[in-house]
Amino acid sequence: MKQKVPYYVREIRKGQQAEEQDNRQRAPRVMIAAAGNARGADQAALALLGIWREQEQSPAAFAAGPLQNHLQALRLASGNDAHSLDSWFHEADTLSYLLSHYTEGHRVALIEARAQYFDTCSPLMLSWSDGEDREIPRGSAAELARLTRTPVILVVDVSDLSFTRLAYLKGLLTFRPNEAIAGFILAGLPETAAKESKRQVETELGLPVFGTIPESVLHDELPRLADLVPEVYEDLISRKITQLVRDLRHSLDVTAILQLADSAPQLDADLPQSLFRAQRFLGFEKRRYRLGVARDEAFCSYYQENLDLLGEMGADLVFFSPLRDPFLPPDLDGLYFGSGRLLDYLADASQNETMRQQIHRLSDQGLPIMAEDSGTVYLAKAFRADSGREWPLVGILPTVASLSALAVPKYYANMTSRRDDLLAEHGMQLPCLLGSQYIFSPDGASYRTAVRGKGFVMEGFSTPTIWGSQAQIHFYGQPLAAARFTQACMKNLVGRSGGGEALQGWKL
Repeated sequence: MKQKVPYYVREIRKGQQAEEQDNRQRAPRVMIAAAGNARGADQAALALLGIWREQEQSPAAFAAGPLQNHLQALRLASGNDAHSLDSWFHEADTLSYLLSHYTEGHRVALIEARAQYFDTCSPLMLSWSDGEDREIPRGSAAELARLTRTPVILVVDVSDLSFTRLAYLKGLLTFRPNEAIAGFILAGLPETAAKESKRQVETELGLPVFGTIPESVLHDELPRLADLVPEVYEDLISRKITQLVRDLRHSLDVTAILQLADSAPQLDADLPQSLFRAQRFLGFEKRRYRLGVARDEAFCSYYQENLDLLGEMGADLVFFSPLRDPFLPPDLDGLYFGSGRLLDYLADASQNETMRQQIHRLSDQGLPIMAEDSGTVYLAKAFRADSGREWPLVGILPTVASLSALAVPKYYANMTSRRDDLLAEHGMQLPCLLGSQYIFSPDGASYRTAVRGKGFVMEGFSTPTIWGSQAQIHFYGQPLAAARFTQACMKNLVGRSGGGEALQGWKL
């Protein structure tokens, strides 16, 4: 006999279901992903964002994976801030939260995936898997699409369209169980072959073609931020976006793509449990502190979501230039040095002696300082070139940095803390994007990472008030790290204002 559910239990369940329904948010979205040619995905994404911007659709732009250098182009095309989504760092609930949070108030969202659809920055030859049995590689565009239930349009190079190429496309559809691929954009076709090629692809594969990129457009190179100073890059990419909008306005089925985006299911906008735990650790008292953030040509690569989360936790961001400002802004409670192009401006950073000395002095007094990637180089005693010449730097890390001759591309990893420090407690894991561009002599040993073929690699410099590593971390991947950093800055604020004991400086 079926047990009768009490009336009050039914009412509670009704309320819970209504609350869950209220927390689901409509977020029209589509992913433009590369399948053979990243340039075609760039062109399609930038053109669509530019067209939607002209149509006053207020598009939100996202980059799939670690594509910080491409965010500026997406921002210029959309007219709005661009953000990162990465399924290596984030579980499904966090991805849904970020998408719903950053698409609120926008008509449509576009996620661009420049890396090949099933590829990831964690190849088996470089790093251990995390032991989870995932059918789709972790950190890939395919996994991101599955976790966020986002329809995907693959941009495929069909300049040599043949039955073999059609078999390759069929393989993409069946390689892994994946219902996210909704159609194609065909790139590299002569205009005379576009209509017949579209018919052939739709007949053989049973999915729609949402447009074409003519051969003449596909072969036109886009400017690269790494090759240019930011001002020149911004001018060139803005002109290129205008040209792409003009060239692709009629060859892309913009209306059908927008309808596909509208078909995406609603997102769960609930606060992820990891964020709730971090907020509970920090406490719910609203208090603001001043966080100095290095930002200029040498320190220009940050996850915007990191800055946003620190702001939500209490940071008033105060930007400064280690290259040009003689002194730090007043009354800072912490410092954050991101990645960027430090080696291009090494002489300027070294010659700014008053800035270097002030940072060193404040570190000795216990000011919390965090640095990622090349920002960590800036905190070293010096940088040594292959010629043997050295450029003096801040010197709070007891090491000398130099370029590695055996550097490999950055890869996903999990760093495990070997001590309690500024961002982590002993044994805590930080998902990260780890590089090997620099050699530190002596090397840090605050974290260990399992790397295939090398065993455990020791990496990073840390104390309760200092954190520096070649890694880049995303605070939404481990919000407790942001909470610990914020807590240290808050303690400095209390000590500075005379309300308690200030943090003590720790020597490495």
